[in-house]
Amino acid sequence: MENVLGRYLVGGETVHHLNGVRDDNRPENLELWARPHPTGIRAEDAVVWAQEVLGLYAPELLNGCYSVSSDVVTSTRVRTPPPPPECV
Repeated sequence: MENVLGRYLVGGETVHHLNGVRDDNRPENLELWARPHPTGIRAEDAVVWAQEVLGLYAPELLNGCYSVSSDVVTSTRVRTPPPPPECV
């Protein structure tokens, strides 16, 4: 899966084998799964978490208004600065 993604898996990501055969690592048999958000999350932390998820899986949706820190890989929460006025 890491070869398909072009990056290492990050914390909370697992690889699911669609046909259930764990040694069948053909790309078409693999699916990337990510665990859901943590329970009891504060609203401001949820925003940071959502930005991290978008940065990893759909960066085009961020429209360049937010950047995701490399600390995402270590699962460290990092507050991002407020977006520029044109992004609000």
